[in-house]
Amino acid sequence: MFAGVFRPWTGERLTEVPGKKRRVREVHDWSLFAFLTTEPNNVVAPIHPKAMPVILSTPEDCERWMSGGLETLDLQKPLPDEAVTLT
Repeated sequence: MFAGVFRPWTGERLTEVPGKKRRVREVHDWSLFAFLTTEPNNVVAPIHPKAMPVILSTPEDCERWMSGGLETLDLQKPLPDEAVTLT
């Protein structure tokens, strides 16, 4: 699973207008999502040298991530090289 963050937010953002190509700024209650990235491991770096997603590879890591707090910071690291296979 990708490690990510979610946050409700109220504010102005661009939004699509049905039937139009242009978007307009509107104030709404938004649900914002993002996934975290970290430095790439040696397998990913030749393909994408800037970053790779933070991947939670065990149910225990997912549970820790969802509990939040500073004790989850150690999960924000690249997967070991041997855990990534390119196909």
